[in-house]
Amino acid sequence: MGCVIKPGTNVITDLLIGSVADKAGIQKGDALVGINDTTISSDQDVTALFNMKSIKQGDEVVVKVERGGKVLERRVKFPAIPFLPQKKWEQGEKGSPDREPGATYY
Repeated sequence: MGCVIKPGTNVITDLLIGSVADKAGIQKGDALVGINDTTISSDQDVTALFNMKSIKQGDEVVVKVERGGKVLERRVKFPAIPFLPQKKWEQGEKGSPDREPGATYY
């Protein structure tokens, strides 16, 4: 998707410019509350959803974010070629973006 979710929460803390999430209008500070019919309350929910492989490259999904007390739905199509694999960054790790320690890129 091209976003980073704060560990233990569903809050998007960073976006990769030009990513699927960025193109869909998802913003830093949005809370990711759902993907298709799955409720999201933490980054672990997103990891579990992707690990089940129910969403594949090229699939179109409905992403629900909460912004300013309103839930917004965005249709996004996952790229045919993965943007980047899921990765947990450690603080100071070579090549790590300026993100919170333990944050996962989705």
